[in-house]
Formats: sequence, C-alpha cells, structure tokens
Amino acid sequence: MKKQVLIGLAAFASLATLAQNSHRTIANPKAKKVATFRPIKAQEVSGQTSSVANQTKKTAGAPYKRIGGSANVFGVTSTDTRAVQYNADINTVGFVYRQGSTWTGIPNYNSGTVSYAYTSNNGSTWDSTVVATSATNFHRYPAGAMYNPAANTNPANAFAVVSGPWHPGSNWQGVFFASKQLSMPGTTANGNVEYSDNLALTSTQRKQDFARTDMQVTSNGNVYVLGDIARDVNDVSSVAAYGWRGAMINKGVYNAGTFTWTVDSLIPNFKLESGGDPISWSAANMAWSENGQTGYVVFYGVDANASVGTSQNSYQPLVYKTTDAGGTWARHAALFDFTTISAVNDRLFATQNNTVLAKPFIAPGEGSSATVDANGDLHLFCSMQSSYWDDVAAGPDDSTGYTVSPNQFNVWTYLYDFKTTATGWDAMIVDSLSCDDPTSDASDPSGVGNSNWLSSGSPLAYDARLQISRTTDGNHIVYSWADSDSTIVPTAHVSTLPDIFMKGYDVVNNKMTCKKNMSLGKSEFQYSSYWFYSSPRIAKPTSTSFLIPATTSKSTDGSNDGDISIDHYYMDDAMFTASEFTVTVNTPGCTSSTGVGIKEENSSLANLNFYPNPASTNGTIEVVLNENAKMDIVVLNSVGQKVYATSVAGNAGSNKVDVNLNNLSSGLYFYQVKIADAKAITKKFVVNK
Repeated sequence: MKKQVLIGLAAFASLATLAQNSHRTIANPKAKKVATFRPIKAQEVSGQTSSVANQTKKTAGAPYKRIGGSANVFGVTSTDTRAVQYNADINTVGFVYRQGSTWTGIPNYNSGTVSYAYTSNNGSTWDSTVVATSATNFHRYPAGAMYNPAANTNPANAFAVVSGPWHPGSNWQGVFFASKQLSMPGTTANGNVEYSDNLALTSTQRKQDFARTDMQVTSNGNVYVLGDIARDVNDVSSVAAYGWRGAMINKGVYNAGTFTWTVDSLIPNFKLESGGDPISWSAANMAWSENGQTGYVVFYGVDANASVGTSQNSYQPLVYKTTDAGGTWARHAALFDFTTISAVNDRLFATQNNTVLAKPFIAPGEGSSATVDANGDLHLFCSMQSSYWDDVAAGPDDSTGYTVSPNQFNVWTYLYDFKTTATGWDAMIVDSLSCDDPTSDASDPSGVGNSNWLSSGSPLAYDARLQISRTTDGNHIVYSWADSDSTIVPTAHVSTLPDIFMKGYDVVNNKMTCKKNMSLGKSEFQYSSYWFYSSPRIAKPTSTSFLIPATTSKSTDGSNDGDISIDHYYMDDAMFTASEFTVTVNTPGCTSSTGVGIKEENSSLANLNFYPNPASTNGTIEVVLNENAKMDIVVLNSVGQKVYATSVAGNAGSNKVDVNLNNLSSGLYFYQVKIADAKAITKKFVVNK
C-alpha cells in the first residue's frame, strides 16, 4: 500500500514548484462542478430479503461478528447519523439501524422499524431492542445514542435515544424522536415515540426535516441532534424549490423515563444567487464539549459579506459558537482569511482568471465531522480543494461552485483538521485521497457506472465518509475515512475497492500517528469496507490504548444490490497506542506497517505467489510454509465477491493449490491466504482471455 501515501511523497513534492509569496498555477486544468445540493427522496425501492436460502450461513464476516440486518442499504448511506456510539459511563457500544424483516414478532413492523443494538464486551455478544415502530409512519435514516441516568452503572438501565425523518408512505412529513430503556422487551414493546408533523405542528414544535445529524449526549444530561430548515424537501426539482436555509438545534432533556424536546434555529447570512437562494451546501455539522457548555454549529457556503477578488469569496465554514449551553450563539471569526495559514495556502492553485488570487474550497463533499477538544476548541474534519474561478462574471453563473478537478498527479483532494483558535483558525493536514468517489451522475465521466453498488440498476454514489472521534477527556482525536488503493482499482482513481483508514492526534503534545489501514488483512472486508461508521467517542481499554468502535455493512448475498437486505458488522480492533503519537503535524506523513495495533507478522508463512499472472483458464497459488499449518484460501472478484474458497492442510515447504478459472471473465481478481489464526494476506492477479 506504499503508493497510497500520497501525502508522504507525491503531494508534498508538488509543493516544490511554489514560489515565495505566490500561488501555484497549473496548465489547462479541468473544472469540476461540485454537487452542493444533494436532495433525498422519500420513496425508495422496497427492501426485500436476500435470495440466499439459508441466511444463517451468511452471518459470518471474518473476523468480525454480525450485529443485525436491514431491509436495504439506505439507512447507512449517510455518515451524518453517526450510527455507532460508545458510552464510557457504562463501557457500552450501541448501534442504531432500520430493522430487517427476518426478526419476527415486532408489532406494526414495516421497513421503517428502528432497532438499537448494544454490547458491553466489545462486540463478543450483542443484545437489541425495537425503539420505534409504527403501522402508518415510516422512519428513515435514524441517528442514535445512549443516555445514561446519573450514577447508573448498569447498561440495561440506560436509554437508547433515536431520531430521524419520517413519512406516511410517500412524501417527507417531519421528524421523530424516540427513546427506550435497554432493559425493556426487544420486540413486544415500542419505545416512547414523539412525532413532529410539519402538517400539524404543536405550539412547541417548528417546521424542520432530517433531524439526524451529529447526535450527542453531554454530561449535563442533554441530548442534541441537528435538523434541516428548508422550503420544501419534497420538491427536488431545483435548489430554489428545495430552499435549504439553515439548521434546527433539537435538545432533549431526560424527564422520568422520557425526554422533553425543545428547539432553536440558526440561519446563516449566505451570499445569494440571482434567484435569491443561498450559495451554500445543504448540510451542516454540530459538536459539543463533554460538559455541554461549549457547542459549535458549522455551515458551509459563501459569506454574504465576502468581496469578489478575495480569498473569502468561496465555500468556507461559517461557524456559530455557544459557551452557555446553547443560551446564546455568536459567529466565530467571520471572514477569516484561510490563506494566512501556510498549511492551507501552500496547497492552493491560483484561480483561472486571477493568478495572484487563490481561494480554498472547504466543504463536506467527502463527508464532514466535528468534535470539541479538552480546550474547548472545535476540530472540523473535512476536505479542501482549490476554487476554479474568482467571481461570477468570469465564469459560469454559479462559478463559486467549481473547483480545480483532482487528477491525483499534481492536484489532490486534501483532508484537513481545521481547528478554531481564540481569534481565528489553524489547520493540520491529515492526508489526501488516492481516488475520486463513484457517482450516479451520468454527466460525470469520472464515475459513470463505476460504483460497485447499484439501486434500481443505477450506480449508487458514495463519498469518503470522513468522521472524527475523541476521547471523553478531549485529549486525543482520531480521524477516519474510506479510500481505495489507486494501483488496483479497475477504473483509474475511482474508489470502488474501499478500505478504512485512521490517523490519530494528541491534543496535548501536538503530535499525530502514522496512517493505518484498518481493513488490511480482514478477509471479508479488505477492498470492500463500504458504509462504515466510527464512534464519536473513543474507548480506552487501558490507560495507554485507544479503541475506536466502528461498524461496516455488506449485502447479505454479496451482490452489492442496495435494494435488498444488508448485514451490519462490528469492528473490534481499530486501535492506537500512546507510543504511536510521535509524528510532527503538517510534515510528510507515514503509513503504519500494520493495519491495526495488533502484531500481524506471520511466522508460519515464508512466501506467497500466483502464477501465471496474467492467467487464462488455470492458475496456481503457491504457499511456502515454515511449518505445518492450516491454509484458508479465498479468491475475490474486483467488487469483493467470493468466487472460490478452499481450506487445505498445509505442510512445511511448498504447497500448490490449483484454481480453475474457466468460469471467470477477464479482469482483476484478488487471492487471500490465511495461515492458521493469523490475519489474511491479500494479493492480486489478472485473468486475461
């Protein structure tokens, strides 16, 4: 995976062409129109059970354990929900999901039934309970967390709290909030469910949609979740018709077994298009300190007061901050010039019509996430590119929405931690992406038909799923994202074989870790870690270790059909140790030689090879062992589907396993060899007919 370390060599080397006090230029760059408007339709293809006859034999996802299943993939397509969460008070990990149809006995079951699963032994065993189900209302895109009453130490006495949008069968109609004590019966009792109906609001409710973003429980006993304010989320014909404007802050307060919900709203002062609609991203983020006193809400767009010809006239974060638990909110560092930060400015290209001006395009295009550290400072994990044009007159009508298109040669999508300071911002570069996202947009040739997931026969788009986590004390942070190895993807620089990457940051000592591939060596998940979540809170099994609870999801039958059932798995070994936080920030990065914090060396294996390569009708996998050991061998196609598997009693010396390739079409394949209990080793070969 050495070529995955773009930040370590190539991306840093490209900075050498930057002259002092000037901006880099690039000959004939491509302009990329960024999809800042991403509406969600209420109707989806009805989820159906996989055609696999015996589903129990599909519950293995080596080396991880299955949590549960859903009727289709749509409940996990957005990272806004932060579906997996760790609660340190009860040392418990929870996961919210839409319940699949195979769990019988649920009253009023439909595809919108929401369940909450939890484990207190790092995934060895799970229990679950239905939190929200209705005969008439369909819950979608659930967010969830665990509220622990004061002084309680028993996980069963904690409460699952969930929220999200709902509809009665067609158009979106509002949001729901539900809660249930974990000890209550799983399938025979519904939780306490409150509906905010946009067609019949009460005196304490406000019109809002998609209350699913960045749910968090603070130690002062509050639960927060962010919703959207829009003109009409059911009219997705245009940006103007949809009319996204701002965010609704929902606060739940525990009250004798239930939660009382109140609302507050923030509507930023964005620059407006000619039609009167804000030049903004239809998304926001929220983060709170552990004690709930300091909070931030982050919007992305062009400030109304940004002047043409300045670096601020671009998509950038507009941040509102509270230091009194949400009593008052104030704008933080309005019109800050991000080009004054060298870690940002050194990686920007000049705009195409003004070579002395560079404008950072800071946005949630690859996902985004925020947290608050021990000092009360915001850490915003999102992507940055270079804006293509200077102003509207020089380019297309919506020129601020264009960036210099990444080519992974001298133009990259950078991943940053943007950190607030007392008077402005600082920034740390985390990494750069090796690949672009698959897309469902037929006008974008970089991703047409290249997604390994389909819905109704069309490509299902996904991004790098950027997420950020912190320890309860706020002294350590971990960034996580998905990316593919550009040297093996079937279509150049399109992320169709994603792994999960993580990198840590020590707030106190200002040091980072090397990047780790947490999917490396996981036989069922390497090159196919789709739809992953990482917990906003980090667990600490020991005083010097950091465990990031995470989940990933796979189609039950391996088809990657988003319209049929999927299974959710818990990753129990995404870890860092204190000794790994030694890397100076904003310097050429590194990749750990191991995927996780567990020793991976395999003393039994001496050599591994496949020949001929390319192959046609037959191939041979040669495994050279230092001692007798069991060998588990799997062959996967380019989308991670298993096409061959066998187990062999290996002997010390050379072991040859012949593989019949007659039924395989031409293309890229992977073979994985697992020796005894060691992690699998994956290599690639090509079939050419």
